[in-house]
Amino acid sequence: MPLNTSLPIRSAPVWIKNSLLRSRSGEAATTLRLGGSPQPAARSPQPAARSPQPAARSPQPACAPCSTSPEESSELPRQPGSTYDPRATAVPLTVESKHAPTQDFEFLAELELLVLYQTDKTPLDDEWDTYLAALEDAGKSGRFRSIVVTDGGYPSRAQRARMMSKTRERPTRVAVISSAASVRFVVSAIALINPNIKAYSAKEYPAAFEHLQLSPAEGAVALASIEKLARKLGVPKRAAA
Repeated sequence: MPLNTSLPIRSAPVWIKNSLLRSRSGEAATTLRLGGSPQPAARSPQPAARSPQPAARSPQPACAPCSTSPEESSELPRQPGSTYDPRATAVPLTVESKHAPTQDFEFLAELELLVLYQTDKTPLDDEWDTYLAALEDAGKSGRFRSIVVTDGGYPSRAQRARMMSKTRERPTRVAVISSAASVRFVVSAIALINPNIKAYSAKEYPAAFEHLQLSPAEGAVALASIEKLARKLGVPKRAAA
């Protein structure tokens, strides 16, 4: 027979209590305990939300300088009224710096004497060739002498060869004044071709002037020229000791 669900649960037998509880709950999957609260059914785990995929990047157009070939870049036109030249290089050209002079000379026509002062550097080719031109012109005057004062610099082998080609047929009386042993060695090598060249130390000016056949008064004029050339080259001390 059908159960009377309106009866109080406390006064009903145990088996009736359980039937009434199951019928009242209406949830077949829920287990009830007497005097307890119903346990909710476990929820199924929700799937994790997917992270949005980044949108595909549209291809970037190639920049004008990168997409231009070297041949095309050389033909880029200049804008009217613009001073910018696209064919000009970005890096400025290196300008060769001026070098400090390594030697200077003076021709004393009244003494027929060519005075040359050299620093401790090897002369540059343009400086040496200028001196050789003056040496050749001075030799045309006839009787000719030369005095060289050097702080240690001397011409290179190629420069000496050019000098000998100009003076071989007309040996010149030369006095070289220097305290450097390397200069004396070079003078001894030149003396094999020109026996009229001699080397002297910085304390032997009188002997050098005598070799050049200069009088004491002429020697004083030559010494003044040497000191003037030394000042022009920036030599801090007096040329003659």
